[in-house]
Amino acid sequence: MKIIEQFICGKKDDPALCEDVIVTTADFMAVIDGATSKTCPNVAGVSGGRFAAQTAADAIRALSADIDGHSAIKQITQHLRAASAAHIDIEAAGEKPACCLAIYSRARREIWRVGDIGVLLDGAAHLLPKSIDDVTSSARAAMIETLLREGETVESLQADDKGRQFIFPLLQRQHLFANRADAGDFGFGVMNGDSVPKKFVDIISASGAQEIVMASDGYPFLCAALAQSEEKLAHVLRDDPLLYKLHRSTKGMQAGQVSFDDRSYLRFSV
Repeated sequence: MKIIEQFICGKKDDPALCEDVIVTTADFMAVIDGATSKTCPNVAGVSGGRFAAQTAADAIRALSADIDGHSAIKQITQHLRAASAAHIDIEAAGEKPACCLAIYSRARREIWRVGDIGVLLDGAAHLLPKSIDDVTSSARAAMIETLLREGETVESLQADDKGRQFIFPLLQRQHLFANRADAGDFGFGVMNGDSVPKKFVDIISASGAQEIVMASDGYPFLCAALAQSEEKLAHVLRDDPLLYKLHRSTKGMQAGQVSFDDRSYLRFSV
């Protein structure tokens, strides 16, 4: 494996606050996206998303080279649960420290994914959007359109995202669908210390691939090169900073931020 490009940047341009993590070892390549906390308190002095991402990264580095995908996800889950339990009452917790991730295994020539990390295999997209995000982002877009027609401005909504406030009651309860195979289209997989049902573990064969890209959803449009992905992001941030037209999101770019979300990009050859 040879790294071609890698980049990571927090939405506030402060590495200490970024909840994305990239892992590169002799056996594994991974992109991890810590979940933005809605009700989860800080853990060990950092946000729940940053704690989960860093903990998952440590677990990936400790994996045996020949482990299979489902065993790897189980091992990372157990490590995250134990680490979280050392700081919070994980049995009583509603929203737990959480992250999504994608891991490439050199030995297995597979990508193991839980959540919505974007993947390109020789330029071909393998995306996994969440249905619940479609619901909340569309509702936020409708509310923002309403607010703008009532006299709000892009600048006023960047300072006070009333569209996100509108959907926040659902965002606060979204954890109730996490790793729930019985939640229909609203269920989704996430690394939060709870067992991840097999239906939410995406095993992607990369046996014939020459070049792989993995990136967090801080990139609205994922391209086969970093510069192109950055260019697409810049276009969205310039023309749709509230993230409700060109790319619907559950949050926009707030005043003082450099983007609407943390972003990480890893491109490598195999």
